[in-house]
Amino acid sequence: MSVDIAQLPVRRPFFRRRKSCPFSGPNAQKIDYKDPKLLQRYMSERGKIVPSRITA
Repeated sequence: MSVDIAQLPVRRPFFRRRKSCPFSGPNAQKIDYKDPKLLQRYMSERGKIVPSRITA
């Protein structure tokens, strides 16, 4: 039972997309700690900061 390497499927390399910060750049929003609607995405239901691997 020999496997011919030429017949194996070729996998494309996986490219991870660069995470971009919504608060940087020319059209960036201003961060205000008193704006809960803006910061709601980055906080849990209990008010804790959510890790960047989840939010970004």
